[in-house]
Amino acid sequence: MIKKFTIGGMTCSACSAGIERNVKKLNGVNSVTVSLMAKEMTVDFSPEKVSVENIIATVVKLGYTAGEYGKVKENKYGEAKKLKNRFIISLIILLPLMYLCMGKMLGAPVFNDDRVNFTLSAVLALVILIINKKFFISGTKALKNLSPNMDTLVSLGAASAYIYSLVMTVLLYLGVVRPEHNFFDSSAMVVTLVTLGKWLEELSKIRTGDAIDKLGKLLPKTVTLIKDGVESTVLTSELNVGDVILLKAGEYVAVDGVVVEGRAGIDKSAITGESIPKK
Repeated sequence: MIKKFTIGGMTCSACSAGIERNVKKLNGVNSVTVSLMAKEMTVDFSPEKVSVENIIATVVKLGYTAGEYGKVKENKYGEAKKLKNRFIISLIILLPLMYLCMGKMLGAPVFNDDRVNFTLSAVLALVILIINKKFFISGTKALKNLSPNMDTLVSLGAASAYIYSLVMTVLLYLGVVRPEHNFFDSSAMVVTLVTLGKWLEELSKIRTGDAIDKLGKLLPKTVTLIKDGVESTVLTSELNVGDVILLKAGEYVAVDGVVVEGRAGIDKSAITGESIPKK
């Protein structure tokens, strides 16, 4: 049986590769194909050995959302809106954080007590990390299942910079060291800029998907089938391998095939982008 699933939460090719690898391990699964752009997964499996619920549970365990294709209602602008809001809020908090961390180097007026600067920076950076906690949740789940992805790298980088700076702040309060700089701004900037990148990427996916849908709508819903010398109009989805169809002047080519009889000129500019006829 071949079944399609809708997958949510994928951010990079490592995500789709990790899903494919883990689903393939299930007993009864013959093949798996995951499309990052379409957010879909096609699975060829034996229902006697593995159920749809097991396949969905495997994907969810990795930190993604999954459901049978067509049964999951997804707002295509929903994820882009969430990323936009996360970025804007993070950026608003990041600006004063950058001032606290870099103002002294630029000669701008800041608190004379480094402990105050470090403490305020730690609080602001922590707020930004909490707003973007999805990086840490997704990255940790992926690492736990031995399928690290981009979120794993982002969370490790941000967490390392924050923990190091936090240790330096504690040592500053204890009077052990007097560090002049911290990396709270770096940890916050990493997640903020990656969120911006993901937002722009999501918008690009939406526009690409819309363009593909528009191209799909250009395809004819019906074709003229020639069977035993008789012409009949049938749905394109009902065609089988080996069927012979009749293409009339001005009609779109509905399916891939070879010319078995006759001659004609075909406009391929929508595919090739070439407007000049080619013999």
